[in-house]
Amino acid sequence: MATIQRQLTTGMSAGFGYFHRSYRNLVVTDRTQITNGDYTSFSLKVPDVSNDPEVAAVIDPNEIITVYNLNPAKRSVFNAALLDENSTGALGTSGANQSIYNGFETSFSVRAQNGRLLTASWTFEKNTSVFCDTNDNPNGTTTADLYSGTQVSNGGRFCDQTAFDMPFRHEFKLAGTYPLPYGVGVATAIQSYPGLPRTITWQPAAGLFPGGRTNAETIILNEPGSLFYPRYSQVDVNVKKTFRFGKTEMTGQFDLFNLFNAGAILTENNTVGASLGQVQTLLQGRMPRLVFQMKW
Repeated sequence: MATIQRQLTTGMSAGFGYFHRSYRNLVVTDRTQITNGDYTSFSLKVPDVSNDPEVAAVIDPNEIITVYNLNPAKRSVFNAALLDENSTGALGTSGANQSIYNGFETSFSVRAQNGRLLTASWTFEKNTSVFCDTNDNPNGTTTADLYSGTQVSNGGRFCDQTAFDMPFRHEFKLAGTYPLPYGVGVATAIQSYPGLPRTITWQPAAGLFPGGRTNAETIILNEPGSLFYPRYSQVDVNVKKTFRFGKTEMTGQFDLFNLFNAGAILTENNTVGASLGQVQTLLQGRMPRLVFQMKW
């Protein structure tokens, strides 16, 4: 990381920062008796996702995808002889597994007389993961992204996110304090965050596999970077008053989080089926808090 900050004039400063993080030397688990050559391919039309219009907007309803079925003779050794080793690219075709984060932040601060303060920041960031070092399943499997924790493809057609248009995501923050007469102070904080990525998965029914399904397969349908939850914002405020009695200082404070009771969607059901798009979690609703502090 590298940051720089400069005072522009009395009580005003601006800063810029660059942040880089790279996950390398990752461990992969190899099914030593299974290779991509142990699978037979066939074609399927993507399933109907029209019950979630946002998903339907990024998936071509006429797309034909290739699905792979493990040869039945290999089923008995599928979970045998598992070996953990450092990812080197020897198993897959796109080099060693890695996850790379780049972030940029610009900020400013204004401090005026009587304790008035205003700060703001704008962060734009992108994380790109490559999890292609596997020869255990050409369909790919789902795994947690090292940065966001959301589902990404480990192997399969979407394992290399550098091959897709991964957008920068933008985060904004604004905070200020303002003193009022009689020792009362008020403050507010405004935060705006991008929604996390959505990864739409599908398990083709056993009857769709020619000759019978060997293993249940989870197929990722949407390209990396193509679908996100909505951006959400939150406004928090607080009011506090300090009382002094000799050497004793007492402060009473009232906080109100999510002032406007925003109900942004944070997660939905992302599995193809009747519940696709069903809301699972929302931004926590308006919540008050009372605080009392005493120093002596």
